[in-house]
Amino acid sequence: MPNFESQVKNYQFNDAEEIVIGFEFDKPGMVMMIDIKVYTPETSQFSDFGWTICPIIEEMETDGDADTHEFYVVSGTFSLPIYQGRPSNDMVDRLLLSEEPLAVVSEAKNTREINLLGTTTCIAKLVDQQRKTHFRKSIDEVPPSNRYLDIAMQSSHTYKKDVGGGLFSSPKLVKSIVPKKWANDHAGFTKQLKKQFKEFIGLAQFDREKLAPS
Repeated sequence: MPNFESQVKNYQFNDAEEIVIGFEFDKPGMVMMIDIKVYTPETSQFSDFGWTICPIIEEMETDGDADTHEFYVVSGTFSLPIYQGRPSNDMVDRLLLSEEPLAVVSEAKNTREINLLGTTTCIAKLVDQQRKTHFRKSIDEVPPSNRYLDIAMQSSHTYKKDVGGGLFSSPKLVKSIVPKKWANDHAGFTKQLKKQFKEFIGLAQFDREKLAPS
């Protein structure tokens, strides 16, 4: 659910953390792909906006044995560059097959196959459950890591808290751009957004009770 009290320039969500249980990895290159859509209140429609990737694991040598591989979850909060539109099927396939997905994206950017979406970033938090307590602080207390931003991007894509336009102004909040008919019913607006989003991406409906273990 959107955090309607968050800043328009730094949009936040109130959704609970997604916990993946029984996650297994046996090779480097696994990433989380984030496909971002934009909602236009005037037309009540969703459209493609951009996408990015966040590496899930990294390989580290910890036991001095070059014949074995040790993989660890890349825990932290990260600023991720966003690329225009939606990823092509070919791009998705290449990322699935590659052990160096960041290199795949970098090459595609250098050849203009994909293009940065201005200075927009996606801030993602990915944490190994065993290290959860190490990452409790907010992004205003501990800014997101720039490890996935090229050096040339860091001056323009680094997270900056919106403090308003001047001495007597304050940051614009998400609730200020909610359509008037939903101004006093944020829960209803959220429900409508979810319904339209499912229709837009063709998300299959399912009965959670039938899928629950007996």
